[in-house]
Amino acid sequence: MNLLPTVAGQPLVVLAADDKGRGSPIGLFVVLVLCIAVYFLWKSMNRHLKRVPPSFDPPPPEGVARPDASETGDEAEASGRTTPPGEPQE
Repeated sequence: MNLLPTVAGQPLVVLAADDKGRGSPIGLFVVLVLCIAVYFLWKSMNRHLKRVPPSFDPPPPEGVARPDASETGDEAEASGRTTPPGEPQE
């Protein structure tokens, strides 16, 4: 009994009978591309995490007095400006 696969009565050519444990150069290329992508994602995430404040304190309630701008060194509060720079004031 012939166990080789056939198409229209012609036997197919078997290039490799045992492909277990073998990798192709394309697989190596894909793994290298994924490693490079992970490296750049890691660097980007570190940059973004450096901008995160050390704590996320909730904003004070409306009735609580805020410290003077001179104490905090905030120029926007010292000038009385309530909108961020670059946006038109009302």
